[in-house]
Amino acid sequence: MTFSVCKLSDISDEAKNSVFYKLSSSQKEYILAKPKEKQEQSIAVRALLDKLLSKEGASADVSCLMFDVDGRPQLDGRKDIFISLSHSDNMIACAVSKCPVGIDVQAVCKVSDKLVDRVCTPYEKEYIEQNGAEAFIKIWTAKEAYKKASGVNFAETVKDNIASKGELKSGKTDGYYWSVFELR
Repeated sequence: MTFSVCKLSDISDEAKNSVFYKLSSSQKEYILAKPKEKQEQSIAVRALLDKLLSKEGASADVSCLMFDVDGRPQLDGRKDIFISLSHSDNMIACAVSKCPVGIDVQAVCKVSDKLVDRVCTPYEKEYIEQNGAEAFIKIWTAKEAYKKASGVNFAETVKDNIASKGELKSGKTDGYYWSVFELR
């Protein structure tokens, strides 16, 4: 598994322009129909994906990127490569693996007790009470990454013991928490 989390500004204009040039006209239209901020995130995360695919020696590029009926990214015709993408404000994240993979990046933000009650187990709620609001973001990114890798709905991530399902890596970069989960 290879993954990267970085700022939008870490992706050069040259890399973004190069990736945009590779896209089909329908992919370009899809991106250009988004609000300006989302356009930049979409192009930058594709540039990051392109970089990771090259690093992995994959004979594929972002022009093969498509989304399945559930909105999960995949490379057209490549069942041997799994990818996941995420962005939050000015941060982007991408993971590439030979196994199902999910990645999520989130800014630290205030969350409601209602949301905590809805998505957390009693053990996780206790952990959040003891460690503060940032603990929720750590848990949230882990659950989102697992959801993306496994394809289960978010409600199922509340019940699943994700630690027994694969490999989880988490961290904090420039005030954003991220998690990447590789299903085994």
